[in-house]
Amino acid sequence: MKKLLLTLFFSISCISLYAQNTLSGKVKNSTGDGVIGATIQIIGTQKGSITDFEGNFKIDGIQLNDSIQVSSIGYVTETRVISSFSPIQVFLNEDMEQLEEVVVIGYGVMKKSDLTGAVSSVKSEDVEKIPASNPLQSLQGKISGVQITSGNTPGSSPKVQIRGVGTTGNSSPLYVVDGMLLDDINFLSSNDIESMEVLKDASATAIYGSRGANGVVIISTKQGSKGKAKVTLGSYVGMQQVAARPNMVNAQKYAMLQNEIMNNQGSDLIYTQEQIRNMDNGTNWIDEATRNAPIQNYQVGVSGGSYNMMYNITAGYFNQLGVVEGSGYDRFNLRINNTYKLAKKVKVGHNIAYSTYNSTNEGVDLGDAYKADPTMPVYDQNGYFGTSNNNDIGNPIASSYYKNDFSSGDRLVGNFFLDYKITKGLIFKTSLGVDRATNKGTRYTPVFFVSGKQFNDVSRLSQEENVFNALLWENTMSFMKQIGKHSINAVAGITTQNNTMQKWEGSENGVPNNSNMWYLGTGLVDSRNIIQEGASNSYLSFLGRVNYTFDNKYLATASFRADGSSRFGKDNKFGVFPSLALGWRISEENFLKSSDLINNMKLRASWGRIGNDKIGDYSKYSLINNNLNPVFGSDQTFQPGGTVINMANANLRWETVEQLDIGIEVGFWGDKLTIDADYYHKMTKDMLVYITPPGLVGSKGAVPSNIGEILNKGIDLSIQWNHKIGKVQYNIGANVSTIHNEVIALDPNNPFIYGGDLGNGQQVSLTTPGQAIGSFYGYKTNGVFQNQEQIDNMPSLPGAQPGDIIYQDINGDGVIDENDKTFIGSPIPSLIYGINLGIAYKNFDLSALFQGQSGNQIYNAKKAVRWGTTNFEESFLERWTGEGTSNSEPRVTNGGVNYEVSDRFIEDGSYLKLANITLGYTLPEHVTNKIFIEKCRIFAAASNIYLYQPYQSYSSEIISNSPLNAGIDFNTYPLTATYTLGINVNF
Repeated sequence: MKKLLLTLFFSISCISLYAQNTLSGKVKNSTGDGVIGATIQIIGTQKGSITDFEGNFKIDGIQLNDSIQVSSIGYVTETRVISSFSPIQVFLNEDMEQLEEVVVIGYGVMKKSDLTGAVSSVKSEDVEKIPASNPLQSLQGKISGVQITSGNTPGSSPKVQIRGVGTTGNSSPLYVVDGMLLDDINFLSSNDIESMEVLKDASATAIYGSRGANGVVIISTKQGSKGKAKVTLGSYVGMQQVAARPNMVNAQKYAMLQNEIMNNQGSDLIYTQEQIRNMDNGTNWIDEATRNAPIQNYQVGVSGGSYNMMYNITAGYFNQLGVVEGSGYDRFNLRINNTYKLAKKVKVGHNIAYSTYNSTNEGVDLGDAYKADPTMPVYDQNGYFGTSNNNDIGNPIASSYYKNDFSSGDRLVGNFFLDYKITKGLIFKTSLGVDRATNKGTRYTPVFFVSGKQFNDVSRLSQEENVFNALLWENTMSFMKQIGKHSINAVAGITTQNNTMQKWEGSENGVPNNSNMWYLGTGLVDSRNIIQEGASNSYLSFLGRVNYTFDNKYLATASFRADGSSRFGKDNKFGVFPSLALGWRISEENFLKSSDLINNMKLRASWGRIGNDKIGDYSKYSLINNNLNPVFGSDQTFQPGGTVINMANANLRWETVEQLDIGIEVGFWGDKLTIDADYYHKMTKDMLVYITPPGLVGSKGAVPSNIGEILNKGIDLSIQWNHKIGKVQYNIGANVSTIHNEVIALDPNNPFIYGGDLGNGQQVSLTTPGQAIGSFYGYKTNGVFQNQEQIDNMPSLPGAQPGDIIYQDINGDGVIDENDKTFIGSPIPSLIYGINLGIAYKNFDLSALFQGQSGNQIYNAKKAVRWGTTNFEESFLERWTGEGTSNSEPRVTNGGVNYEVSDRFIEDGSYLKLANITLGYTLPEHVTNKIFIEKCRIFAAASNIYLYQPYQSYSSEIISNSPLNAGIDFNTYPLTATYTLGINVNF
């Protein structure tokens, strides 16, 4: 009995001792959610634990008065002294500096150290620095491999291309805003953005399947957090001016050149020498067409929350008058991001954005301002609009005066979601997203008379409206598990999306000149014309991804997406897009782990295949026009008839993009110096292209087809240096990307795609194997004929005279004809780059961003296409006027052999600009505390105030809707230099 009692007492003591050596608890963030993968370690020992999917942990072998350290990436480390063995809760606060190490990827987030794909990130403070209506402008020059072409028109979007152009169709990336898949983000305010991640390689984008063929930009907006309400106010106001402009001749030189044209064509001179001598500079129509214009932005927000609810509500107003007279844009935006905790395992929320805009498009036509007669005054001596008898271009200011062109619209983008924690490590999420946009436009031209060449004898009203609706339903299951040195993070899901578009447009003559009556039905009924159209498409997708990490050293990611698109027939409806990526964190190996030189080194490689279905909603159907009534029979009567206007292709299949990426990331001296480099090889196969069928087919429409391959390859390199000397913190960084674009194959029966229509019967681009997409195609020049003897002894075009351009006989057959045309340039840059500088001292901060590109050409279409004797660029002054006077610029003519498509109109499209420079001052805390302000920063900024570009025009950044028409300048909207003053206040 005594032995039994001793045994029982000893057992109870051991159990009690064991229980007292075990500590359990939970690690939470500021919102009350469990922190996954947090490390709990007993200080001074090797004993520790890691939290599970819900933030729970259990640690053995702990003693009273031991200290534990709780840490996790993105949070401030906490230390806790253990005074009892009761379960504890540890709250971790977010560490803003460490949060930069966590990036958003498709359907999840990851530590940057665990990434195996090519992903770059830009944070809110960088997005807000650029004063623009579209936040995409802030990406320019900041991320390697991403080419941003400025959209300078108020309210317009910049053109974004990631790692080259891989299709002749739509090459824009996919935008994902808080999980909602979108084609543009015009509704979004820069102040609402928390971060922007750019997914560049197939490993990162394959989870989006067909939507990610051109890359993906993921945007996370600001969310609420637990704590008292915080109020933020932000505003800036500024002034804009034209940063560059073409150099045009003045009135005196215009008259001189016009006389020369008359003389060269054997006509009577228009001006006497005395008239020319008495002329002054005349009217600078570009100065008259442009102005200094204000820009302003205001933003207010409130955020906060409790354990059960968190909220972030913002409202903003943006207003921008254009630097071109009569252009402008304003937008009001409202965002409500809320999260509600319904139960311990259930969380719901919504991210809702609403915006409304007004755009005024009544600006002076820059093409008219470029061509207008400088001898013509804006107003004559009687106060009427000035006129010209020698120029077919009317008074540009008069055209603007009688022009009424404006548009408006609104947009609702948002999603509602539910998170349910099924069990440890397993979460189900369902999200319902909506995108609804309405756009309306009105154009009205009244009856007016300025001159015999500039008048309108019947008023005309045009109106249009289009409504777009998208509904996205996504259901995903996420799994996370840590087993010793093994870490698994997986997601699987099913999504469906439906898009519809309805549009109508109508016109009518004879509408009264009263804005209250600008409606169809108030004019001449017989002149009324109304067209209505609609379209829809839908997707069904299955997706999955597994991220595996072993010992924090060896990384692997595998993903797939199967997309079904209504745009393809039943046999090709689904496409499967897989990817695989591997990574090796060399810096975690023992031979490098203790290095003082290298603190981070990671090798990664990925391969993947993604798709593209951007070919049109009804390409699988033939479209027939039934309103064609032919005449048949002996009595020659009309018979009902129709014809195929667009032919179908039942075998149409997915365009696919296969990409290989090899990268390295290195950090030296505690990440003072970081280097990120990638080599990419991106091949587009089965390219979706419309081809013209032979005439015997009997259809005038193009046929959608899968033909061709396009290669993009290059190197992305980013280098950043961060250092602190005393109280001075500074950083210097640069990124550079090379682009090699080449068409590998097209239709073997007709391997030519022409583009770049100038509107005068000429086309300037040709896409064919061995060349870049949309390459310029024309004659090469070889000087100017100096005399008739040269013309007699050299091949020339019919009608050539001394002073005309010499075209090269490329094939050497002694004749200048179409066979001598060749490739004369490319609109695609071979190099894009950015340089960023920053310095902070005490409460002052200064940053600067330079951005540029090189290796591309521009076709100066505004110089190449002349209708009558329009004005001249100053380059015409270098013209040939007699033997030996010029061997580069021909004699002055309005047409003829000197205006063939040739390298005469090819100009260097490279540029370098100071994209932004900002000086800020943050008020000291002892000042803000007295006025009950948490933080106050005042700043002055300037954008595009320095520009180097060989091309003497408004801008070297030319936006085109098609790669086949890229780099052709018909008078692009001017690049704008902007000066702003602003303030940001947090309460």
